[in-house]
Amino acid sequence: MSMAHSPVRRAFERAAASYDAAADLQREVARRLALRLDRVLPSPGRESGRLLDAGSGTGFGASLLRARLPAHDFLELDLAPAMLKFARDRRAESGVEGCAGICADLEALPLAEACVDLVWSSLALQWAVRLGSTLAGLHRCLAPGGLLHFSTLGPGTLSELAASFAPVDRYRHVNRFTSPEEIRGLLVRAGFSVIELEQEKLVMEYEDVAGVLRGLKAIGARRVVEEGVPGLMGKHRWAQAVANYETRRRDGKLPATYEVIYVTASKGVGGTAQGHPRESGHV
Repeated sequence: MSMAHSPVRRAFERAAASYDAAADLQREVARRLALRLDRVLPSPGRESGRLLDAGSGTGFGASLLRARLPAHDFLELDLAPAMLKFARDRRAESGVEGCAGICADLEALPLAEACVDLVWSSLALQWAVRLGSTLAGLHRCLAPGGLLHFSTLGPGTLSELAASFAPVDRYRHVNRFTSPEEIRGLLVRAGFSVIELEQEKLVMEYEDVAGVLRGLKAIGARRVVEEGVPGLMGKHRWAQAVANYETRRRDGKLPATYEVIYVTASKGVGGTAQGHPRESGHV
């Protein structure tokens, strides 16, 4: 099943209006990804070209990139029409030109071979059901020498939530996220040379467990529960899971950790994979 025919699309459709107000993590990760782009993008690449924002959402990432690549043509691609409309309205208010919105599935890109010079994707690829084939599709769309620059989530994401629910029942309550080692291998098999691979843990803070779940729902990430889990846990099991999470409260707040992986890879240019785990930080 691709993302286009799954609950992911419906979730992001519903979340379009609330996304920016709740997306502190997404905006922070996009900013950090943009700073990493400054390190690796050759100066000539700033002159002109075509950029694909894969999983563009409300257009926040593209707004960061336009300041860096003002002469580039932009393709904003997203699964959810409501997200694209939000981004289009935002561009119209700002008078931004040179951008096309494409409603499509990352796992079935409707783009010609070698048609873009840079692919940017911030916190979208973790939703791909078949990450390997998705990366291969991005490789096909990139021109020789082009760059793939993205962030995604790793296995340490929502570890507090997973640990709190684990003793309660036999179901897995957090998505399985791909490890940095697996990502590196999939990139190489897709034909990429990995230039840089870094990871860090960012910690968001919430008032209560319901706040953690509301935040996930508001950004369209409600589908953190594995298919087949009953919709209602029952009051006793829910209370037990909440009590487990409460043992992690520090300074009046409940933490929710996100393991963020940042990758830069090239098509047809040599590079050496690097990993740089970082200390947890607060956003």
